[in-house]
Formats: sequence, structure tokens, C-alpha cells
Amino acid sequence: MPVCKSCGVDKPRKEFRKYTNAGRNRKSSGIYRTCKPCHNDKYRDYKRRWDLENKYGITLEEYNEMAKDGCDLCGKTSEENKGYLNVDHDHETGKLRGVLCTVCNTGLGKLGDNVEGLTRALEYLNASN
Repeated sequence: MPVCKSCGVDKPRKEFRKYTNAGRNRKSSGIYRTCKPCHNDKYRDYKRRWDLENKYGITLEEYNEMAKDGCDLCGKTSEENKGYLNVDHDHETGKLRGVLCTVCNTGLGKLGDNVEGLTRALEYLNASN
């Protein structure tokens, strides 16, 4: 059984991603030296850092500081929200507002992402009481 170079565990071949080296006039195939779970963990971290830095201009450390207290509206932690919180930003100016769970982020978006939409929703709820 192959050994994963990241976790050092002997695992069956099916636990490793396959590759084909067909571009060099030979048809050799094999497996990557890192198992699928280790590869996915590494890629997830890399992609998260890339997204934060290139989309929002913040580092992973800055994001973690913003997210440590949970969603800015309801307080749900990242663990309660599939492992992460969404970076909320103004789509017109690009200015960051904070971090939100998926439900709160989607709710703001569906209400128009503005004070008028939220005011109408609040008036609607107050009128039904």
C-alpha cells in the first residue's frame, strides 16, 4: 500500500488521486503521493487564502479576527455554518462590512441589500402583530 507523504499513513490506492502522463509520448499512469483528504485540506486552505486576498484584500488572519465572534447579525459560529462565514461587502463600493452566516447573508441580498428593503420587511412584520 502507498504511504501518503503528508499524513504518513499507509492507505489503499483508491485513497489517492490518479494522474495520467499522456503528454510525453508515453502512456504512463499512477497516483499522486498525497491522499485525497490531505490534498483537499491543502487545496481548501490555498483557495480560501487566494479568495480573501484577491476578492476582498484581506489576509486569512484578518478574516479569522473578524469571524472569531461569529455572524455579525445572529452570532452563529463558522462551525455552525458549514465551516466558514461569508465576507459581507457593499457591491457598489467594495467596502467590507463584516462577516455573516449564509442565512443572514442571503436574507440581506434578497431584501435588496439596502435600508429600504429592510424597512419594508420590518413594517410588514410590525403590521402583522
